[in-house]
Amino acid sequence: VERFEASEEADAIRRRHAEFCLGVAERVGTALLGEDRRERLIALEDDHDNFRAAVAWLEAQGDLPSMARLLAALWRFWQMHGHLYEARRSFDRAFALDDESHGLAPAERRALLTAAGGIAYWQGDIAAAHRWYREAVDLARANEGPLPLANALYDLSFAPLEATTAEW
Repeated sequence: VERFEASEEADAIRRRHAEFCLGVAERVGTALLGEDRRERLIALEDDHDNFRAAVAWLEAQGDLPSMARLLAALWRFWQMHGHLYEARRSFDRAFALDDESHGLAPAERRALLTAAGGIAYWQGDIAAAHRWYREAVDLARANEGPLPLANALYDLSFAPLEATTAEW
């Protein structure tokens, strides 16, 4: 490990690793509701430590767009395998990075908010789910077309206003 850390190739190898993990998560994560869900979930669980390492490295590099994409791709896996606490901490760290120097494009932030809202919902934190889903609706309404807006409104329907602190 010390030799690897000292090598000139360490960052390039970690970047390729993170890109590979992102590609796998995006390919597999979108199919978790399909017929071969069990096999896909097992494959993701087998590589869970690789995904953790990729998330940590992307965070350390301040690569919020890639980190956000990876988190959004993994959220259903985390939800289905009961890794809700770990997922929530990862989303909290991503939101902490989302400032002017690491900002996300509206569609990237909407995807991150939607995934974080899903995790909060499954944790029973309806107020947080509502807040994140509501922001996703606002972003979709202002920056995207009817399909992202319809999806955002659908998600928001799972976190009813009366269960929150009445933000509207």
